[in-house]
Amino acid sequence: MSLDPVLLIACSTESPISVWDLHKGTFLAGFKNNASPLNGLTVLGAHHIVAAQASKGISFWSWHKDQVAQRCFAVEPIVCLATTPDGTYIAGGGPSGTLYIWEAGSGRLLISWPAHYKAVTALTFADDGSVLLSGSEDSVVNAWQLIDVLDQAPPGQQGYRTLNPLHSWSQHTLPVTSIACGAGGADAVVISSSLDCSCKIYSLASDALLRSISLPAPIQAVISDQAEHALYAGATNGTIYEVSLIGAPAASASAWAGAAEQAEHAKLEGHTGAVNSLAVSLDGMHLVSGSADGSARVWDLRTRQPLRVFQTPTKAAISSVLVLPRPLHLAAGQGGRGRSDAQQAGRRGPPRMQPLVPLAKYAGAAGATRPWEGPLVDLPVLTSSREWPTDSPGCSATLGEPVALGGEDTAANGAADLASQCAALEEERNRLQEHLQQALAAAKSWQQLHAQLQAHMLEQAVLPG
Repeated sequence: MSLDPVLLIACSTESPISVWDLHKGTFLAGFKNNASPLNGLTVLGAHHIVAAQASKGISFWSWHKDQVAQRCFAVEPIVCLATTPDGTYIAGGGPSGTLYIWEAGSGRLLISWPAHYKAVTALTFADDGSVLLSGSEDSVVNAWQLIDVLDQAPPGQQGYRTLNPLHSWSQHTLPVTSIACGAGGADAVVISSSLDCSCKIYSLASDALLRSISLPAPIQAVISDQAEHALYAGATNGTIYEVSLIGAPAASASAWAGAAEQAEHAKLEGHTGAVNSLAVSLDGMHLVSGSADGSARVWDLRTRQPLRVFQTPTKAAISSVLVLPRPLHLAAGQGGRGRSDAQQAGRRGPPRMQPLVPLAKYAGAAGATRPWEGPLVDLPVLTSSREWPTDSPGCSATLGEPVALGGEDTAANGAADLASQCAALEEERNRLQEHLQQALAAAKSWQQLHAQLQAHMLEQAVLPG
């Protein structure tokens, strides 16, 4: 992928997913047959777009084709989606409160479980893919450790247990509408928004509510900038509120007590409908907002002024906006006339794409693989003799020459080499296990020191009262 950012815009009614150059404002491509709900658009690895459909099912597109590449269905409509940063897993939420996790490479439905009492409304993964965060109409935000979820045994089998979240936050009083997770993996800061006119900030490491912010209107979308110096909350009245995350308010007594802050915040105004989705540019200089009024606006975060407005052709309500680096094989407009040879090659797609297989509808189904097989693997293309290994027994030095199989001496040498490699791997494994034990001991020591420091700070804090 290149560093040139592109903007993806998806609508909640039948309308193509449009791709625009964020800086130039030019139309780049469109992907047909989409009607995705709020929080229903994401990307899968480097080669695919995936979107939940308002009717039912999940649709996939490849960057070099504007037609749907694959359409899958679950046991119920999928209303929100998230994928791990490496494209290994796909998570979906249903109106029943059930969460589903598929393995993208094999299509298997690994697990589904009742995560909430009401419909799931927002999903996101931590930036390292270790934690899945879910929000619901039941006003609860849950954090699920992915390793625990995937280690769950099927119902009725030995080892099955009730899945409990790593953390569960219930400070909201109305449905959760959006979740944003900062950098840092399991140590990240989590931000949630709700129709109760508030945003909550939590610590994923300590389970603590760090800050509660009260705003003048119900909030539909929330995001923070790249440096996590400010959060931006899109409201149902069309206003975007900018809230500083640094300075005195975070250390106030009300913040320690968990009370909602009420203060005047900077505003970005221009939309006439609810702000349904927010995205920050890769350089952190611009904010993109998608609204129910059918427009997406690009804002300069230094001046808080709109730089560019994108209008959907049918003025359909925008449900999702995404900003990401421009894919190398993005389809350049419609048709093939007027494009260079490089662009024509881009239409054919990369030589090796991430495997895209149908998602299984039910848990236990094999998907695209047999029970003894793993997920499909993307192997590199060997196009010349230089890419073939020539230092292994039985390999010829030039592509196309016959392979000369060795005799008994070659076999004996190969067995000796294999034995030495196994011994070296065993020694390396022992060394890594020793380092792991040392790291665990150090982590435990730091955890104890952190707990002591926190207890001391709480004793020294002067609370009103």
